[in-house]
Amino acid sequence: MLKYSISHISDLHLPIKKKPKYKELFNKRIIGFINWHLNRKNNYNDNIIRDLINDLKKQGSDHLIVSGDLVNLSLEDEYINASKILKKISIPENISVVPGNHDCYIQMDFDKSIIHWKDYIKTDVVLSKYFKMKKNTFPYLKVRNEIALIGLSTAIPTLPFMCYGKIGKDQLRKLEDIFIYLSKKNYFKILILHHPIHKIGPFNYKGLLDNDKLIKLLDDYNIELLLHGHLHKDSITYLKTKNSIIPCFGIPSSSKVNKKAKQTSYNKYEIYKMNDEWNFNVYRRIYKNDINEFTQEKIELNEIKI
Repeated sequence: MLKYSISHISDLHLPIKKKPKYKELFNKRIIGFINWHLNRKNNYNDNIIRDLINDLKKQGSDHLIVSGDLVNLSLEDEYINASKILKKISIPENISVVPGNHDCYIQMDFDKSIIHWKDYIKTDVVLSKYFKMKKNTFPYLKVRNEIALIGLSTAIPTLPFMCYGKIGKDQLRKLEDIFIYLSKKNYFKILILHHPIHKIGPFNYKGLLDNDKLIKLLDDYNIELLLHGHLHKDSITYLKTKNSIIPCFGIPSSSKVNKKAKQTSYNKYEIYKMNDEWNFNVYRRIYKNDINEFTQEKIELNEIKI
C-alpha cells in the first residue's frame, strides 16, 4: 500500500523584522503597515511560529503545502525572512508554496520578491520538458510518490481594502496542458491556490474573479483535492463537476492566536492507495493557547473514496 502525508499551513503573516523605509510606504503599504501595528502585531508573534515549526517537524509529514500570505507588505526583507523560516522546517524539495494577496500587496519585480522562494515554486526538472514554461513561473507541477502537486498563483495587486484574486488566461492555458499530461496517469492530483474557488462576499470582493473559468477546466479534467487559505477559518466545501465531487479544504491562519480566537490550526492529509484506488483521511492539528501545544482531531468525513 502506497502512503503519503501532507501538512497544510496558510496565512502566516510573519512578523515584520525590519522597519520599512518611509519611501516604501508611499502606496497601499501604508494601510497594511497601520493594520500591522494596530492588529496583526499583537496576534502574530515568534512564539507561535516557533511552536508551529516544532510541531510540523515533530509530525514529520512527507510534504508541506503553504497556501499563501507568508508576509504582510511585500517587502523584500519579508520574502527573505519567510524563506529562512521555511528552511527551518524542511528541505525545499519537500515544500510547495503559492503566493497570497499579501505576497503581492503591490506590484513587485520578480527579482526582489518571489525569486527568494524560487526553490519552492518550480516544476520538477524531469517534468519541465513536457511544458513550455519558464523557470519559477505558475502554474507548477511536482510529483511525489504518485501525488501530483499543482500550484497556481491567484495573487494580484488590488485596490485598498480589496483582496480578490485572479488566475489569468496564461496560467489557465498552461494548467490545461498540465491536466492533459496528468490525465494519462493514475496520480492523486492536488490543486493549490490561495483564494477559494467559491464566491466570497458581496461582488466576490474576497474571491477569485475568474473562478468560472477554473471550474470549467475542472469539469473536463478531474482532480482529487483542492487546498486554499485566505479566509482565516476552517472550511470544507465541495465542487460538483460533470465527473466527480471535489473536496475543497480551507484552513485558518496557522499562526494567529488572540483573545477572540483561542486556538488556531492546520490540516494534515494522510493519502493512500490500495488496490489501485486512492483514499485519504484528514486531521486537524489544533494549537491550544493555554498550553502552547498542538493536539489532533480527525475530521469526520468517513473515508473519502475517489
